[in-house]
Amino acid sequence: MIEQSPLRRAFFLPQRLAAQGLKASHWAQCPERETMPFKFNADGSIATTGEGSGKRPIYIYPDGREAAFDADAAVAAIGRLNREAQGQREAKEAAQRRLRAVGASVPA
Repeated sequence: MIEQSPLRRAFFLPQRLAAQGLKASHWAQCPERETMPFKFNADGSIATTGEGSGKRPIYIYPDGREAAFDADAAVAAIGRLNREAQGQREAKEAAQRRLRAVGASVPA
C-alpha cells in the first residue's frame, strides 16, 4: 500500500468515514483531525471558497478563525524555503572547507 501524505489523508477522510458508516460529525473524534482541520459541509464534503479553478478548501486554525487554503502557494513556499536552506547549507560547508584548508579550527 502506498503511504499517503497527511494532506491527502485529510482530503479523503470524509469518504473513508462514509465507507465506515460514519457521518462528518465523527470528524471531531477522529485521531487524524490534527493533520489538516478543514471545514466540512453537512453532506461530509469539504467546504470551499471561490468558483471554478479558484476553489480552495477552508482551513480552520486552532484559534477558530477560517481561511482559504492555497495548496499551490504552500507547495511553492516550501520549495522556495528548501532551496534557500540548501543554499545556506552549501555556503556554510564551503566556508568550513576554506577554513580547514588554512588550518583553522572549525566549529561543527
